[in-house]
Amino acid sequence: TAYSGDELRGVAESVDNNFFLTLYGNSTENEEIRFEILDKNGNVFGMVEKLMFASNEVRGGVYSPVQLTSTNLALYDCEEDNLKSISEASNTVYPTLFEDFINIQYELENQGNIKIEILDVSGRNLFTVLDDIRSKGKHAITWKTKRTNSILAAGVYFVKISSEKGDEIHKVVKAISNQ
Repeated sequence: TAYSGDELRGVAESVDNNFFLTLYGNSTENEEIRFEILDKNGNVFGMVEKLMFASNEVRGGVYSPVQLTSTNLALYDCEEDNLKSISEASNTVYPTLFEDFINIQYELENQGNIKIEILDVSGRNLFTVLDDIRSKGKHAITWKTKRTNSILAAGVYFVKISSEKGDEIHKVVKAISNQ
């Protein structure tokens, strides 16, 4: 869904993991459009990335769509208004375009539980990379895709890092393997 303030501006359902949405702007200058995603469990998450519209602006079309381009798709819980912007993220996931592995760096303010999951575009957990208690400080782990029992198809995935500070979600893309 897309909103300007509290006004609903558009709704779309996923089609092959894409959302096709027509938005409109009013005559207001610098109108901010924010987006929310409803997962299959009914949880609502807001996207950090927003679009700014100028007065009566038209953007994109069938043959030239506007794509949201955040390397890290950061989400926040709309119920708790727990926003963590991309620039404030204390965790790093790279490369964002990967074939065989993903490096995940995370930081814990205190000793506590850390959970790292690989999600598909619908938010379904495909793999749990780590679910354990770790000490305070910076840590790193490399997830090797070939160690999993299933083949990960080319496409968009999300790395969800959960700790006492909340959840961070990073977008990654599995490249078509040259093998």
